[in-house]
Amino acid sequence: MSCTFEVKKLNRQLIRDVMRGGHSYTKADIGRETGLSLATCGTILNEMLQTKEVLEAARQKSSGGRPAVCYQYNKDYYRMIGLYADNGSACGHLGYVVYNALEEVIEEGRENVREVNVESIIQKIDLLMDSYENVRGISIGIPGIVSQGQIKSCDIESLELAGLEEMLRKRYQIYVSVGNDMNYITYGAYDRQESKEDLSVLYFPQNHYAGCGSIVNGELLYGSGQMAGEISYLYRAEGIPRPDPGKAVEPAWFLAKLLIDLTAFLNPAKILLISHDPGKIPWEEAVSICRKTLTEEEMPVIEISSEFYQNYIHGLAALTLHEQRYRI
Repeated sequence: MSCTFEVKKLNRQLIRDVMRGGHSYTKADIGRETGLSLATCGTILNEMLQTKEVLEAARQKSSGGRPAVCYQYNKDYYRMIGLYADNGSACGHLGYVVYNALEEVIEEGRENVREVNVESIIQKIDLLMDSYENVRGISIGIPGIVSQGQIKSCDIESLELAGLEEMLRKRYQIYVSVGNDMNYITYGAYDRQESKEDLSVLYFPQNHYAGCGSIVNGELLYGSGQMAGEISYLYRAEGIPRPDPGKAVEPAWFLAKLLIDLTAFLNPAKILLISHDPGKIPWEEAVSICRKTLTEEEMPVIEISSEFYQNYIHGLAALTLHEQRYRI
């Protein structure tokens, strides 16, 4: 692939990143934001107009001379589908979101299913694909380890060892990514916060070991075998049983150990704890224990939230668009 082609692709993405802010921009605005010449901006904008990736907006009023042409990103240029699967005590759940090119949610929901399996996932995606045009990608979050598209292990037994990613790519002939739920939750929390400093997230489900995800320098940590954040091994090493629904979860001393370990290994600016019932997490006691080891300067900001769904849904959109930046 030629160097010229690569440069042009990068320049197009710079313009796309600016225009996906959702406003109207003149050629001069885009040049100023991207640092590209007006000639380069004009050439790429004309190409994007031809494919309808951008549209002409109302001309900008001028105090003298001809009004400048304004451009805006076509929010309907493509659609993306995000879906997540989990098992409850009585039935399975499939959550989904459809969003446009500006990351605006068009439709979202959560449905009970008799069983979460490959067939129920395909059935739901088929319905969404029939309802929306120009779908460019599908992202699916599962509670398990995924390596090179293959589900290696999963809390949902029917998905264990399933080649779901390849199966869906062949079926729909578009980009498909199947990933660990913590990756989407973590990236969603990171993208929603104002600061872009390093972040670690600990999620405490109601009937499983906690999961962990981390962002370093704007990128997710996956690990060589996609196992970064699989802290269930730490629970087992300490002999801590899997929590039962409705009961207290991690003891404060163990939570403090997790917080200190994350600080020592990754030194994040913030650690976000997510729980469906924050009152059951002894996080304040754990922070007090941490202060016996860590100084105020060494302590990350530690917060707790119940916004599991909001972070997950946002992450399904944000991480997929991040991974797709140069493929659209």
